[in-house]
Amino acid sequence: MHRNRVVVAAPDPQGRRNLRERLTQLGYLVVGEASDGKEALHGTFQTQPDLVVFHTELPAYQGLDVAAIIEEHRVASLLFVARRAADVVRLAKNLWVYAYLVEPFGDEELATAVEVALANFHKVAALEQENKKLKKDLAARKVVERAKGLLMQRRGWSEKESYRYLQKLSMDRSVPLSQVAHEVIRMFEEEKLAVDF
Repeated sequence: MHRNRVVVAAPDPQGRRNLRERLTQLGYLVVGEASDGKEALHGTFQTQPDLVVFHTELPAYQGLDVAAIIEEHRVASLLFVARRAADVVRLAKNLWVYAYLVEPFGDEELATAVEVALANFHKVAALEQENKKLKKDLAARKVVERAKGLLMQRRGWSEKESYRYLQKLSMDRSVPLSQVAHEVIRMFEEEKLAVDF
């Protein structure tokens, strides 16, 4: 069974120890601790945890800037611990808040917040992957449309004939349609260069 790996980043040694013990009792594997922003950043990139439990009052490097760096690189999910609910509202204006806790909190609240933070992080990661795929598909579609347009213009073919030609090339050579489209565009650009030269 996979045990989620956690880094605890809090300014107070007693607070870190308390969190470490509680997380361990709940079945999580604490792989690092940090007392300031620099340590939190270094420890997170070094250990690649699933989650960083991040106190909003973490000093050095503007603790919240460190949280923004971790969040930007999507290294790990962040669970924020704050002394006041107002601190969380301030956070939410600048960062993804996957989950948070306001002190004091019980073990059940801690376990719930950890699981919510991890689940939300995975949802955001899945959405980002889907977004990348959609962007890639759109870029490929634009290339195919451009190649079709060039075939229609230079060869006098219909849109359907141009697309079938690209499809046939793709199937005959066992390469993606977008790759064939790139090659067709390059061929026409080289022809144009030869004529212009």
